[in-house]
Amino acid sequence: MISDLSHCCEQGRVSSIALLNELDRLVDAGKIGDLDLVLSADGVDHGNKEAVNKINKAIQNYFTSTQYSLMKYKLTSEALCIALWEMDVSLNDPINLDNEIIWSYEVRQMLGFSDEHEFPNVLGSWIDRLHPDDKDGAVEAVLMHLFDYSGKTVFDVEYRLKHRSGEYRYIHAYGTSQRDSIGVPLRFAGAMRDIEDSKQTQHQLMRMANELKTALLNLQEANHVKKEFLSRISHEMLTPLNAITGMAQVVMQSGIPESVEHNMHIIKEASSKLLIMINNLLDFSRGDDDGFKLQESEFSFEKMFRDSSKAVQQSLIQKRHSFRHEIDPSIPKSLLGDKNRLSQVIIHLLENAVKFTPPGGDIRFFANLLFEDHDSVILLIEVIDNGIGMSKEQQSRIFDVFSQVDESTTRNYGGIGLGLPLAKYIIGLMDGDIAVHSDIGEGSIFSFTCKLKKSGTRLDVSAS
Repeated sequence: MISDLSHCCEQGRVSSIALLNELDRLVDAGKIGDLDLVLSADGVDHGNKEAVNKINKAIQNYFTSTQYSLMKYKLTSEALCIALWEMDVSLNDPINLDNEIIWSYEVRQMLGFSDEHEFPNVLGSWIDRLHPDDKDGAVEAVLMHLFDYSGKTVFDVEYRLKHRSGEYRYIHAYGTSQRDSIGVPLRFAGAMRDIEDSKQTQHQLMRMANELKTALLNLQEANHVKKEFLSRISHEMLTPLNAITGMAQVVMQSGIPESVEHNMHIIKEASSKLLIMINNLLDFSRGDDDGFKLQESEFSFEKMFRDSSKAVQQSLIQKRHSFRHEIDPSIPKSLLGDKNRLSQVIIHLLENAVKFTPPGGDIRFFANLLFEDHDSVILLIEVIDNGIGMSKEQQSRIFDVFSQVDESTTRNYGGIGLGLPLAKYIIGLMDGDIAVHSDIGEGSIFSFTCKLKKSGTRLDVSAS
């Protein structure tokens, strides 16, 4: 009854959790609105009746406001899913199992208990249910908080408590102390929250992360083995192929009959294409390793382009393609960068343009200065053809490793789908990007940007 609470108020021993527990009891009993008067005016002389009635009114108003505050307190704790506790601090033995501590109804409900008889208002109810691995840490957290008279050590700890069912559940507890003028703790109060579900989710995410990490390591190991295999087999193939190409060149220069020279030319051409494929495989095997690095040197862009275009000159003649090129005269005469890798990209784009353009086609090359500052330049390179072209879907995967436009492309034109991915990788190392614009039957435009340093040396670009 409310009169029980009034007695607590009269004695100056009002505990918010005690009030809250009594409120729960009154709610369960259906007496939430039953306010008993603490005093009665019966038998009091007329002169004092008015004073008694005023006292009754004041007390009734107090319990009405207290009841309202406690209802808000209860609703807040339920909304936050927290359970409250509080205790007077016994400095002589602060963690004695028999020390009184007031547990809220929610604490007992959280652990599967219903009343004080099942879960008494003593500290031992908590300590005895702590997980053995967490007990020392949880008790130490209480002591460190209480005996830090500066009040700076917060009580905020996670531990496992045994549920009535026998299972342990993770709990997050936090609290604060009421202290005297010199920091001695007088009263210790706080809240606890069941975090078992979030802990289980956290553990599951950690397991998934570990499984993903293991899978990634296995994938990296498999990728390393694959690249090691490609590197070794490519190296093993290079030696005999170089010998075949070299001997074919020697035989062709030895004055052999025209029919034999033609056959030797076929051998040399096939060997050269195979060498390009093997070198691409080697570059690919080093692509994600430190072995693939740009080698910076001073060079003339115009001379580098002329040397690069010689690689496709014979093919241009054989397919009767017209070839035009324009180089922006504002491009500095002397640059710093990896001319061999830049040449590799240009040669590959020119070879593709020649290869995928029917006889009598038109191939164009443009190099323009896109940006220049005191130390560097950005060039825009374009290779344009009027060949077979590509669809939008084909363009979306043209830079993927081992990708060809379709199976017929491999049958009709050869290649293993490494040239363009390597070109994209090299251009990326040069702080650039590569793109393609095309339509089926309308040809293709491959364009890329690259950043190169400026050199103060003036190179002779007239030498071939």
